[in-house]
Amino acid sequence: MLGEHKSSLGPALAKFVALRGVHLSPDEHPEQGHFYRSDHFSFAKAGVPSVSIGPGVDFVGRAAGWGKEQDEDYTAHHYHQPSDEYRPDFDLQGATQLADLVLGFGTSLANAATVPTWNASAEFHRQTAPAAQP
Repeated sequence: MLGEHKSSLGPALAKFVALRGVHLSPDEHPEQGHFYRSDHFSFAKAGVPSVSIGPGVDFVGRAAGWGKEQDEDYTAHHYHQPSDEYRPDFDLQGATQLADLVLGFGTSLANAATVPTWNASAEFHRQTAPAAQP
């Protein structure tokens, strides 16, 4: 997850996925600025709390490190290359799981009594002026 420490969305998502047997991992390379280069960044700049939820590298039934190896191979040999396309042998179970989690979390946010808020330390947090007294 990208942006987990910037708003109330991080802890809320961690709790949501934990109840479903999934754990979140922080951005392994925050120095690369992925939070600031992702699609949700336009929301953040407009003051809307946002996170980016993506696939992990731990896979049930695979040895530790397998997912990271696959990710590194994809980035080195296929990302934005002619070979970066769908193949019939893709196993889309993880994509389905991720989509279900995102849909479920989004639905829980839409039905919540409160809206997400920025943490006071987040660069997107905006101080609001006290309401004028009549």
